[in-house]
Amino acid sequence: MSVQSRIHLLDNKLTDVEKRIAAYILAHPDEVINATAKEIGEQTQSSAPSVVRFIKKIGYSSVNEFKLSINSEKNEKRDQKYDDVNLADSFEVTKRKLCNNAILTLEETSEVLKQEQIKTIVHLLEEKEVLFVFGIGASSIIAEDIYQKWGRIGKIIFFEKDLHILTAMLSSHQANSAIWLVSNSGQTREVVKAAQIAKKIDIPIIAQTMLGKNPLSKLADHLIQTSIPKEAFLRSAATNSLFAQLLVVDTIFYSFLQNNEQYFEKIYNSRKLIEEINHLQKI
Repeated sequence: MSVQSRIHLLDNKLTDVEKRIAAYILAHPDEVINATAKEIGEQTQSSAPSVVRFIKKIGYSSVNEFKLSINSEKNEKRDQKYDDVNLADSFEVTKRKLCNNAILTLEETSEVLKQEQIKTIVHLLEEKEVLFVFGIGASSIIAEDIYQKWGRIGKIIFFEKDLHILTAMLSSHQANSAIWLVSNSGQTREVVKAAQIAKKIDIPIIAQTMLGKNPLSKLADHLIQTSIPKEAFLRSAATNSLFAQLLVVDTIFYSFLQNNEQYFEKIYNSRKLIEEINHLQKI
């Protein structure tokens, strides 16, 4: 896992001093490689022991291991960086940039996903009879994918785009249901409101967001997060985020199937029926 991903993964657990150290490291990786813990401490109004504790908190055994990791990432990704498409780019350059962005996003998200997290969510989906899914804007694409996947295996699942109707449905199914909320930023007003409503009536919340502390992550009972594209505010980043979110959904879905083999037959029957319908339409 990259240094950036490690830091963002623990974002909501960092003290104010650690946040200053983290911000400096992310902004000045070249200087950090050649600096001592004392020098980093001086630059962040902290101390050498604080820097060492921070480095160990994000998963490194020593300052040297941490600096070697930064240097290795720098060398490995010298020619692999998130890069937005420019109007002047050729067709080949455009393809290469988009493909590279997608690969980096998927690789970093894969590093963030942990088996225990996935197993816990799979267990919840097995336990609860009814599943609600909700997302707004681009996140509704991910919510639709969740709806289609679990719908095909016979799960009772509702995908409602209107918050008011969703609220009424949650109230009538609260006894044996869970809700899966998708918001890449974790700040979408309607999605956060849905989480607040679910929390109030004790419906377990699966929240799917990008790494870091955000309003939705604070409300989640089960949090699953993706990497943050380095060019997060440029246009192609929305596409990269969708790739990452779809990887999360697929990972949970296939883990669910591997744990519940009886659903494979339902997928086969669903596919066979679709093929028969397509054949009839051609006649």
